[in-house]
Amino acid sequence: MFDNLLASVDFKLENLENRLPDELKQKAQRRLAALNSLKNAAEIKTSLIALAHGLQAQLPTKEATQSAVQILGETAETPVKANLNSNPKILAQHVNTHAHFPNEFEHNEQLGWIPKGWEPSNLKEFGKVITGKTPPKKIDDAFDLEGIPFITPSDVEGDVFTLNVIRHLTESGVASVKNNIVEAESVCVTCIGSQMGKTTITPVKSVTNQQLNSIVLGEKYLRDYIFLNLRMRREELFNLGSSGSTMPILNKTSFENLSVLKPNESSLKAFDDITESYLAKILLNSQNNTKLTTMRDTLLPKLISGELQIPDVATDEEIVD
Repeated sequence: MFDNLLASVDFKLENLENRLPDELKQKAQRRLAALNSLKNAAEIKTSLIALAHGLQAQLPTKEATQSAVQILGETAETPVKANLNSNPKILAQHVNTHAHFPNEFEHNEQLGWIPKGWEPSNLKEFGKVITGKTPPKKIDDAFDLEGIPFITPSDVEGDVFTLNVIRHLTESGVASVKNNIVEAESVCVTCIGSQMGKTTITPVKSVTNQQLNSIVLGEKYLRDYIFLNLRMRREELFNLGSSGSTMPILNKTSFENLSVLKPNESSLKAFDDITESYLAKILLNSQNNTKLTTMRDTLLPKLISGELQIPDVATDEEIVD
């Protein structure tokens, strides 16, 4: 965003004097300093200027309100291409990333300064919000190792979006909470006590207890954006739930009305294309770590007690013989 803004004035800060409030000027200055510190700063800046001018040339008018975002909105399937002839060394990643962002800000009462053309919205506009429910006690005891996972806050890892679910509902358990079933690829957030704000993604259709709020997203490409957005706002969620209560509780109404900045559709899809593979790797690594930890905890006591023994390793002398 700041790259596009700076590129639109050829990285001359003096040309931004009347376009930005002080708080954004300071951020623009820091961003320019960071760019100037790069080894290939000149090439990057030339590339971004070419992209900015290329986008501007494609605008139907010269009005600043018509940004690169609106261009991509009309040609979402075909990324905008800058004039390569004006800069043969233009970097492809600048076109693929920067073209999804406008080069101006506008002020919003709730969210502060936001990219122009993006919309302030509420979480519920991204999908259906569900608060979990615990099955009746007689059914709650009827867990098995198959069926639909029953997720509680203790199952949600704090640093990664993995689950460690050991409880699965029987058919009767699922039937008792049928209106609270959360579809796969939904985002769940713990909503009570000191653990509030932990965020996870459901790998399969699941059921949560009443200490989790979930959002079943309207489109798959929204998943990573909403997950990372909520995950970075844990302190804010905790403070929101703490208001007027000795036990922090983030109720459904507060959760679904949480302010969320909504980029245009093409930007969200591009974001999903980039983040999906990274989150998949994090999930796979976390799953492998869980398996290795389980294996260690199973084998180590048996090795210590002598129940299992490691075969003697051949010495160098034996190998020589």
